[in-house]
Amino acid sequence: MAEDVIDLRKFAQNKKSAPGHTELSPEPFNIPHSIEWEAYEYEKHERGPYWILFPGGIAVLLIVLGILAQSYFFIAFTILAFIVFMMYEKKGPQKLQFSVSSAGVGVGKRIYPFAELKSFWIFNRPDVKELSVETARKLTPYIRIPLGEADPEKIQQVLSQYLPETEHKEFATDQITRSFGL
Repeated sequence: MAEDVIDLRKFAQNKKSAPGHTELSPEPFNIPHSIEWEAYEYEKHERGPYWILFPGGIAVLLIVLGILAQSYFFIAFTILAFIVFMMYEKKGPQKLQFSVSSAGVGVGKRIYPFAELKSFWIFNRPDVKELSVETARKLTPYIRIPLGEADPEKIQQVLSQYLPETEHKEFATDQITRSFGL
């Protein structure tokens, strides 16, 4: 009965020394299949004590227009929008967990499977370091993910295994907010 047992360890050792046997290079397997990082959801800009004058002035102007038009709903909406804006500004950005793995692209607790994604592009300049992922959705065709301290080259290596790398255009709104420091 012991003669019928095949010891695979001996088989593997014999395979290595067999003539004509070529081993696979371990280099392709050095590419990580997943990567995780943390970053703030957006860049927080320090504002001086007078920055409130601009959004506050716009709110007052809109309230005056609402009074002239006798639209109390518009007045209430403007006041509510200004309060929400101030609360959002005071709260600041949250630190989120991001990941790229064989399951898809993770943003916080949400995973975007690769079946829902079309392509990716990494913006890697001194002022911008973020991942852009194109989705199949009509309302939100692009997801912008800040890279924080993550290595863009490693992220590019992992993502290129699952998605094509296609250059994405930067949104005009992103350029405007960066130039005004918003």
